[in-house]
Amino acid sequence: YRVLIRKLKKKIKTIIGLQTLDDQNGNDACSSPSTSKLHELISAGKWRQATKQARLSPNDAKWISEGGNTELHHALLLDAPLHLIDALMRAYPSAIGIQDETFGVT
Repeated sequence: YRVLIRKLKKKIKTIIGLQTLDDQNGNDACSSPSTSKLHELISAGKWRQATKQARLSPNDAKWISEGGNTELHHALLLDAPLHLIDALMRAYPSAIGIQDETFGVT
């Protein structure tokens, strides 16, 4: 997992500049009328609580934003620690192959 996570982080970081521009313009690629508790924890940078939530409620990891971002995408964009990335990948392994609609990345 660690090698895959590092590769994913490098790939995701190539779009961070675009994401930062969106954030400055008030656009949040992960906003949606309904979010999960897991999404809120990840957004707040509460990594340990988010890891626990992903393990206790794996269905929360299946939430996908209107832009096609999974919780895995969201966590990688926020440079979350490996323990959270691992928990998200275990909770929703299919997220690894899902491409977001905005940038076309996994």
